Amino acid sequence: MKKIFILLLILFACSTSPEDCAGISNGNATIDDCGLCTGGTTGIVRNYLQDCEGNCGGDATNLDCCDAVEWTSDCTGCGTAIPSGMCDCASTAPDVVTNCCSDGLGANEEVQDCAGVCGGTSSATGHNMSYISAGYIHALALTSDGQIIGWGNNDYGQIDIPEGLNNVIAISTFYYHSLALTSTGEVVAWGRNSYGETDVPEGLNNVIAIDTGYYHSLALTSTGEVVAWGRDSGGILDVPEDLNNVVDIAAGDWHNLALTSTGEVVGWGKNGNGQIDIPANLSNVIAIDVGNWTSFALTSTGEVFAWGDNSSGQLDVPTKVSNNFIVAIDSGKRHVGAVTSGGQYFIWGRPDFNSIQYNFGEPLQGFSNIRAISGGWYFGIVLDSNGNIMGWGSNSYGQLNIPTNYTWKLDVSCN
Repeated sequence: MKKIFILLLILFACSTSPEDCAGISNGNATIDDCGLCTGGTTGIVRNYLQDCEGNCGGDATNLDCCDAVEWTSDCTGCGTAIPSGMCDCASTAPDVVTNCCSDGLGANEEVQDCAGVCGGTSSATGHNMSYISAGYIHALALTSDGQIIGWGNNDYGQIDIPEGLNNVIAISTFYYHSLALTSTGEVVAWGRNSYGETDVPEGLNNVIAIDTGYYHSLALTSTGEVVAWGRDSGGILDVPEDLNNVVDIAAGDWHNLALTSTGEVVGWGKNGNGQIDIPANLSNVIAIDVGNWTSFALTSTGEVFAWGDNSSGQLDVPTKVSNNFIVAIDSGKRHVGAVTSGGQYFIWGRPDFNSIQYNFGEPLQGFSNIRAISGGWYFGIVLDSNGNIMGWGSNSYGQLNIPTNYTWKLDVSCN
């Protein structure tokens, strides 16, 4: 139930100009590797690529008109793809891909995919390229060198990181078990194994995304196949036979969601609160998440959809959230968190009111420039743009005693 999603500007390539890129005759401004016009005696710096409306040097972004499923430009250059979010391939796990191709094809083909193939379609899910993960009463985080650090309760060894585990690119933990995904596409599991939730299926490889549920686990392979194992209650392991071309997965207590490459959301498992009854008007989905008996989707327009149980107000999306462009969403046991494009952090539902200064409908004070969020049962942790991990909520088992002296991994390498 961890998610991470980055808002990106969409740029298209356009033809060269007889003048320099700043429009100055005999000027010395030049185009850098990713199409930005820099330098020159005039000091003019402008974008020399087409915007999403086809205007050379224009400034229209996907906030205005662009289709967020197209190839885009990230904060360090062009090359990251959504709806998958970050361009973190399981094979190499680069933070960003910045090379543009000049093959004269259309915009979707002119940028490398995250495997480095010009016009390729390889991508990995931003949702599950998780570098922080809050569980029941414990948490995990990934350092910049691929080391996993855990803190909080350890009754079942859920924060006892397996010896020799390295080159980790994603982590996920929920109740009492944990998963890690390595750069070779291998899944490693540890912690409580009452129902086979840490028995990774033999032969499972080429995995690009993972997620943990209550007593089960999910994995997504590079071929778009979803694999489930653990306790089979209410059909939670019964992946629909016709489900394919999946780009994102989300595991909950007793239900799961999957997002396909066409933006369709599919659910299976228990449905006592309508948590797998996908809204008929839901479209252009780029990220998904599940809570206890709830489901959430984030669209390319930054809109949050919520359905299922509302006993704690989980579906009551605050007005200021609805009025902002949301770039990430993640739910805990009975609360929900969201991040705006400006890095503000909102929560709603039933958090631990006694431990935070919380005003419904307002950004959580003391948290800014947030890049990633993860909700536990009655606590949450966040990662900001400076690489700091902070937390709020219950600390009854030390789940907010975040270790220091580590350099935490950020989702992209932006200055």
